[in-house]
Amino acid sequence: MRLLFLVSVTIIVLILQIIALASPGPIQQTEVSSEDYAVYDAVIDTMFADNHVTFDFGGEVAVKLLVLVSHTDADVQISHIDAGSYDDPLKDYRGRFPSIQQQTVSDYAAKNKHSQLLKPSLNIKVKYVIVEAAEIDGGPGSEGFDKKFDGSKGYLHLSCPGFNQDHSQALVYVSYICGGLCGHGFFVFLTKTKGEWKVAGTFESWIS
Repeated sequence: MRLLFLVSVTIIVLILQIIALASPGPIQQTEVSSEDYAVYDAVIDTMFADNHVTFDFGGEVAVKLLVLVSHTDADVQISHIDAGSYDDPLKDYRGRFPSIQQQTVSDYAAKNKHSQLLKPSLNIKVKYVIVEAAEIDGGPGSEGFDKKFDGSKGYLHLSCPGFNQDHSQALVYVSYICGGLCGHGFFVFLTKTKGEWKVAGTFESWIS
């Protein structure tokens, strides 16, 4: 009887181990730092100054509500800035942002191997909500999205920022989707002076 019990327990343990191996683990995430949020604040306040979309439409489109995707975009790696220069991605960055350092680019690449989960910790002037991608309901222009997020005009997806060693510069990727055939993707380079982040340059990597 004892032998039968031990065999049964062993079988159960083996089954549980097989199930554990077969089941995917949770999405690997890292903690979003206050410095990350400070970079996001600077980017958003610049690109949506005075509650308007400043980088398109002549700055005439008002945004009453900014919708942000809750998980950072980990799909845009450094070679995407110029698909023709995989051997030396930093060369392309220096062409757009002459003062960028190797450490900033390397940190960007390392940070964006996994997604981060954003929290409502932004200190921005425009009203915002953070939502799961599944809540977007067909995107801007669809009845579900426009009804749920009235006045938003689109949604924003942010990458993790990359920093140099002394956190005096940062690189972040931003995409803004404003409809089925309406959207933009930007690399944004920032520098920190007297404790304040400022956008030093942008590169529009795609537009639809």
